[in-house]
Amino acid sequence: MKPWKDVKSTFFQFGASIQQEALAMLNIMEEYDWHVFSIVTSKFPGYQDFITLLKTTVDNSFVGWDLQNTITLDAVDADSRTHIQMKKIQSPVILLYCSKDEATYILEEGRSLGLTGFGFIWIVPSMTTGNPEVTPDEFPSGMVSVSYDDWDYPLEARVRDGLGIITSAAAAMLEEFGDIPEAKTSCYGQLEKTKLPPSALHKENPLSQDGGGFGAPPPLRAVARGSAAVRGVAVTRYMMNVTWEGRDLSFTEDGYQANPKLAVIVLNKDREWEKGSACGHGDRPSFNHRRQPCLITAPSRFNRYPQQYGEPACPFALIAPGESFGRDDSSRES
Repeated sequence: MKPWKDVKSTFFQFGASIQQEALAMLNIMEEYDWHVFSIVTSKFPGYQDFITLLKTTVDNSFVGWDLQNTITLDAVDADSRTHIQMKKIQSPVILLYCSKDEATYILEEGRSLGLTGFGFIWIVPSMTTGNPEVTPDEFPSGMVSVSYDDWDYPLEARVRDGLGIITSAAAAMLEEFGDIPEAKTSCYGQLEKTKLPPSALHKENPLSQDGGGFGAPPPLRAVARGSAAVRGVAVTRYMMNVTWEGRDLSFTEDGYQANPKLAVIVLNKDREWEKGSACGHGDRPSFNHRRQPCLITAPSRFNRYPQQYGEPACPFALIAPGESFGRDDSSRES
């Protein structure tokens, strides 16, 4: 799963973008009043977007954030420059953006500086966590990660839903055009040159007569049915707005789920990743089987956060699409 993709990519994937994960990190911090933090990144693709989004959100938020340091490491090997830069960190919370391999170097350096012990919390995106079955020794216990919720959404279910999306789009195309466009390429071949660039698949269709957005397919019946480029745009538009078996499986222009479920997972003292909750206000995250697993819906707007829903002991409760936020637990099991 790739939280960062090229802007011209036309792939859809069951996953969250790095922007969605970054906002979820801030949501966790807001809930537990972890307002003082620093950002540490490598130069892994997408790091500038990660930094910009966090800074913009913090600057325009009513929360009293205190972003103390923003550090971008040129090298991941342990060297004097990395050591000097990381010595600046004094904040109790550190947001880390890098690959899993890079994280081992950065966290090892952090350990030598005493930044991974008691009193410090590292929060990372799913990209840094990687395969939860393999956890480097450098990852400190208590590390928090925002991860796409594949714990309760296994591969089989995602494949089924993926086929449902394709089937729905194909059925809509058949009704619209009377036939289904044939595949013109594969994952192993070169892209067929069309009159429209790949980026056009993510923009408003210039051939639409009503200038409509992504809310509904454009009226393309007036366009020649043999236009493969036009039908390619239409296929993408049909696939971006799909409700399958009563569930919203819509995708964003970037090819990520519009409303992904993200799990908050914590590396426990046994070196295992588990869905986590907090022991109490201001405490280090931990896991408690008696509490509800932490699940959040990724914020859909850059300047908004989901409000608390569910038991105060675990504010990150599972939120179904379209469900209102509140604190009324009368209809839920304790």
